[in-house]
Amino acid sequence: MQTQLSAKQPSRFVVEDDYEYILVVQPSDDVCTQVADEVERFYNTYQHKAALQLQPHIKLMRFFAKQDMEDTIIRYTHRITSTRQSFTVMLNNYSATPGTAIFIRVQQHGPFKQLADAFRAVDEYIQGSGYPAATRADKPHINIAKKLQQRIFNEAIFDYSQRIFNASFVVRELVLLKRRNHFEPFKMVNVFRLQDNEGARA
Repeated sequence: MQTQLSAKQPSRFVVEDDYEYILVVQPSDDVCTQVADEVERFYNTYQHKAALQLQPHIKLMRFFAKQDMEDTIIRYTHRITSTRQSFTVMLNNYSATPGTAIFIRVQQHGPFKQLADAFRAVDEYIQGSGYPAATRADKPHINIAKKLQQRIFNEAIFDYSQRIFNASFVVRELVLLKRRNHFEPFKMVNVFRLQDNEGARA
């Protein structure tokens, strides 16, 4: 389930020439390796296409925009991230979206909610340009597999309810990605550094 950053209703439909953007957190290399191992295990066990078509990530927000809006969005995002500190993310075991997906849980949602709330100016700019409100994940997570058939989901949820996953990493940057449509892979647009926080430890 996703919630809007703003209550304002979309004023136009998304058209074919628009880009889909996602702002994400990418785990450290060692955590990415752990997640990749889990994705491979899922595929080998259930012969289901892996959920991850790009590097493992935690989605912060998703929106649509034209490319000529990109410079302004990047400028807004730099301004926001320059005032935010790095923080620690704890990953703890597995959960599911009923009937569709298996994912690794993020233990603390607070830092992600605070970050998403800080992007209200970006959302207002997007909506002011005639696009739907940006959306964010209610429950930050890392997908292992999604779009599962009910039979596979029923088997997998029993399996993963008994499995353990624990890892942590420090979020030092946000990454903006984009694609034209669902048939294309996401491509990197920009990386936004957070302020160093000496108290943040993996």
